[in-house]
Order: sequence, then C-alpha cells, then structure tokens
Amino acid sequence: MIPNLVKEALEAGVQLHVENGGLKFAVRKGGFPAELREKVVRHKQEIVAFLSRLGGAGQTQQSPLLRVADRTAVPLSFAQQRLWFVDQLEGGSHQYNISAALRLTGHLDTSALQRAFDEIVSRHEVLRTLYRSDGGEGVQVPQPPRPAQTTYADLSGLVADEQERRTRELAKRDAETPFDLRGDILLRTGLLKLGDDEHVLLFTMHHIASDGWSLGILVNEFTELYVAFSQGKPSPLPPLSIQYADYAAWQRNTLQGEELNRQIDYWTKKLDGIPRLHSLPLDKQRPPQQQFAGKRHVQSLDRTLLDELRNLAAANGVTLFVLLQSAFSLLVGRWSNESDVVIGSPVAGRIHKDVEPLIGCFLNTLTLRTELGPSLTFKELLARSKETVLEAFSHQQVPFEMLVDALKPERSLAHSPLFQLLFVLQNNDHGPLDLPGLTIREVGGMDGVIRYDLELSCAEGGKGLTLTWSYADSLFERGTIERLADSFAVLLHSILAAPGANIHELSVVAERDLATYDAWNLTQTDFPADRTIHQLFEQQAAAHPGAACCSNNW
Repeated sequence: MIPNLVKEALEAGVQLHVENGGLKFAVRKGGFPAELREKVVRHKQEIVAFLSRLGGAGQTQQSPLLRVADRTAVPLSFAQQRLWFVDQLEGGSHQYNISAALRLTGHLDTSALQRAFDEIVSRHEVLRTLYRSDGGEGVQVPQPPRPAQTTYADLSGLVADEQERRTRELAKRDAETPFDLRGDILLRTGLLKLGDDEHVLLFTMHHIASDGWSLGILVNEFTELYVAFSQGKPSPLPPLSIQYADYAAWQRNTLQGEELNRQIDYWTKKLDGIPRLHSLPLDKQRPPQQQFAGKRHVQSLDRTLLDELRNLAAANGVTLFVLLQSAFSLLVGRWSNESDVVIGSPVAGRIHKDVEPLIGCFLNTLTLRTELGPSLTFKELLARSKETVLEAFSHQQVPFEMLVDALKPERSLAHSPLFQLLFVLQNNDHGPLDLPGLTIREVGGMDGVIRYDLELSCAEGGKGLTLTWSYADSLFERGTIERLADSFAVLLHSILAAPGANIHELSVVAERDLATYDAWNLTQTDFPADRTIHQLFEQQAAAHPGAACCSNNW
C-alpha cells in the first residue's frame, strides 16, 4: 500500500522525501491533486517510515550537496558520461536533441522573450557548460553567463503555402542540427515571424543538459520571466544554491561502496538470462547500425475506458502505470510469442531533494522484466508486476549506464542494450505554457528522433487516454503499428471484461483483422502436378524478388 502510494505520487509529479523527521514534498507547477494529497496526509507516518527504510529516493540522512570550488574540470555524471561517449563515437549527432516548435498567435514581446531565455541560460549553469576530454575521460567545464543562442527569420512576405513549407523546413533543420558539445550553449532558440501577430518559436536542448522534468522547469520559469519582463519587472525567481556540476561531483563521490554493490547485485540476479532482443515481428531487416528517424501514430481511448482502467487498478491495489505496463508487456508477448519480455521505463532520477529545481540530465531508465507463465491470470500478472516495479524503484540509484557495464551484455551498433522497447506514463508535471495576450499551440505533424525500436507514451487527460506510438521507420511500417495499437485497445477491453482470465485467452485481435486471419487459415489448395515444391518456390521468388519470406530480427 505505502510503496504504491509513493509511486502514485511520483507518477503525478509529486516527489516525497523526509527532512528532519517530517514529510516534505516537491511538486511541479500544476498542483498536488486533492485526492492524492488526502491519501498522503492520511498515511503520513507510514510514508515517513517507509522512506526512512528505503535508503534511496526519500533518504532521511542525505548529505547536503555542496558547491564544487574548482570548476575547471568537473567529472561528468554517469548519465552524461554515456551521452558524451556517444557524441565522441559519432562525431556529433542529433539523436539526443530535445526539440519543440510552438505557434504563437497574438502580441509577442520579443524583447521580453529574449531576456527570459538569456536569464534561463544565466541561471542554469548546465546550459552554458562545455564538454571536453581530459586524459581520455569526459569532463564538464562551466562557462560564465552569456546570451542565449537565438536566430530570427522573417517569413511574413511569403504566401501561405510557401510559408508553411518553409516553417516546417526550418523547424526540422533546427531539430536535426547537432550541438557542438565543446563550444555551444545547449539551449538553442529560434523565432520565425509569419505576421505581425503570428510567430513560431523553436527551441532545442541537448539531453546531456536536460530531461523531461527539466522541460517542466523550463516552461514554468520561462512563463514567470516573460510575464515579469514584459511588465518591466525584475526576475521573480529565487537564486539557485547549487548547480548541476555540483550534483555530478556528489553522485561520483557517494554512489559507491556496500549499498551500491547491494543494488547492482539485485539487478544482476533479476536480469540474468534476459533475451538479447525482443521478438516483435519486424517489417524490414534490422540495419547494421541503429537508425534514429522516428514516426508517430496517435491513438485516443475514451474517458469511460480510462475510468474503468483506473477502477480495475484500484481494485487490485496497483497504479494505472502498473496496469498499463502489464498490458503492454502482455501485448508484446502475445505478438512475439515470447514468455520473457523486457521493457524500459524512465524515472525522474532526482533522488536528492536539492536537485529538484535544476535543469539537467537526471533521468534514469529502469529495466522491467515480465515473465508470462502459461497458467497466469491477468490479476496474477498485476500482482507480479507490482512487485517488480516496487523492487525496481527501491533499486533505482544504479544508473542505467553502470548497470550495462555490470551486466556486460553482447553489444551491437544495431540496437540498444538490455531492451529496445520503452513504456512511459506521462505525469503532466508542469503547467501549460500560458503567456498573456498569446494563444499557443504546438506545430503538429513533426516526426522526431527515436532512441528505441518502439516507444509507447500514455497520457491521461480530461477526454480519456492518449497513446502515442513512436516507432523506428527503419524497422516498422505504419500499418503494422496501427494494427498493434488496435490490438492493444482490444486487449484492454478484454482485460476489463475478464481480469481473472488466463492471459493467453484474452483477445488481442481487432475485429477488422478477423476476416484476414480466417482467410490465412484457409490453407487447402490445389498445386500443379507437374512441378515440385522447390520449383514453385523459385517461381514465387522470381515474381516477387523484393519480398521478405519472414521477419528478420538479427
């Protein structure tokens, strides 16, 4: 109950920790949900006791983060180390760019906008930090404050169609332009003028200096700064007592010894013998080197279904995350005919309370293993998944990069190690970008970078559940992903109808596919009597030379 409540809070963007024997929390702009707050207050003492025992997120005796005096060559955090290595290996790449394009309609104060971005770069040292090699090891070298790197383009003289084409071209170019980690500010902004009251704002950050939680901080701080500067007021934000480099040095100094060995030992036992690759059927042969061009398919499930899923989760003492992650793992198992499914899921990784207001790369990724036994019911699967998730959270201090080093899986440039499928439940941990006098909406239709074969991101909303299926188009066709998404919806309805049923009896076949599958099962046919099987095979190969006889998952 209590571990699940702590997990539920994290999913809602509320991080709980113990300080001086009392329960404290940090919450992103967007609030502390009333129902969740009531449950936390009701179980406050049990939460304090649990976090006291946990020894990770929520640590009661955390040593304070101190400012590093010598900032000429600060060690990289473990997460940064891997990103720096990838950048060195590929000589600069856009695969770890984090980008957005927003259409702004209304009166825009361009001076306040520029000042707001300048203040954010000045405020967060990690955005103006350079990355260099020192004896073969990556180090970070924070730089003095300087203005944000902003470009401007006036497209107001173009006709509408050409303006739209040029806008998408510039947005794509900005998102795909690599950063030079040795010399660039790692927040790049651009402003496209479409008319006096119509602009498109572009911004891109590198993952070595940012993560999902950081985007919430960026949005919240930019909103407050823009409003203040447009009204001629000074910055309303309090100064930061530490910076990301201080955290990196603290992590290197503290993440060692007996506790670290205990956590690594858990993971090595938990993940022993996991499959090297998932077995989802691919539409295309896997390239020898991983490709990062991704496409998206967006699926909407109505509010009634979302409410029923929430009720089922509550009735079984699990969070919505556990239920959806279990269902996704089951879907993968059923589609691939595999009983051992491994999926990654990101966590905020902010295990020290002092780092909550910082932009930076704190994200960690947990490796969740689901074993689908032949006689397992979905309710039993939920109980197992709950245990797996809670254990993973209790051992989340081990950075993914360190875990890979400890497990030493067979490495390949063709795919990511340990897992190639990702599951995310968005917690909406920041408020919307709401600026006075402006209507803001995202520029749609922009395909982005994907770092895994398939990523499923779920977001709760007032109208229901939005599922974004991001996939590597070097591996999958859109039609396959659409069928997979339809299959997931069928599975969810089937689970709600019979949660106590055997997981292998739950339906995963969409109605539109039933006729196709029935036709495939009509295998009786007449063959020419004057030709052998291998001759018929050669005839088909000659008629369809580009067709694959089976999915290739090498």
